[in-house]
Amino acid sequence: MHDIINVYGTSILRIIALILWWILLKKHKFESTNRLSIIYFISFFGIFILWNFSMIISKYLFGKSNEVYLVFWVIASVFELFFITKILFLTLSPSKPNSDIFPITVSVITIPIILAAILSYTNRSYNPINTTDFFNIILLLLGTIVILRNLLIGENFLNNIESFFIFSGFALYFVLHILASNSFSLGFLENWNFGKYATIVSLIYWLGSLFFIWKIRSRHLS
Repeated sequence: MHDIINVYGTSILRIIALILWWILLKKHKFESTNRLSIIYFISFFGIFILWNFSMIISKYLFGKSNEVYLVFWVIASVFELFFITKILFLTLSPSKPNSDIFPITVSVITIPIILAAILSYTNRSYNPINTTDFFNIILLLLGTIVILRNLLIGENFLNNIESFFIFSGFALYFVLHILASNSFSLGFLENWNFGKYATIVSLIYWLGSLFFIWKIRSRHLS
């Protein structure tokens, strides 16, 4: 059992989180931005679950999964940037959610991701995507902090309580992964365990937050 949890722990927790957040989405009515945050959040879990299983299948069938890793790293990285940027624009300017600046911004910040994946593939090295991922996480953390600020000062904070827990969890997720990247690059770690445990801590936070969401909704939003 310990080996199963150690190897598949993140996948198991992501599946549980996806199911429970999907149930939450179906049980309640949410404001537009809050609902969009939950839908994107569930999709975020779905991408990583598909990534995990694709890696397992590729390894089993072909004995390697490097190309699969690169493809899903691009998909996940672009989606994270799209997700955070979209909600950032919505919280900054709710009256102009379809600003022309949004697609331009996403397109520009996507270019380094694609280039890093190409360089990693041609050079047979993960260094380009590791470096790009580090800077992406910093950008995502900054965007997340601004989103949290906008949620906290907004008039409908309680109605957006799900978004608050989603993005406070992302803040934790990004901070822990920045620490994991620094520890690995400085030679403090010999493997990726710190990054894996950082993900598990974040997933536990998102699962635990469902209890507080239920309490808040039952007491103040019923």
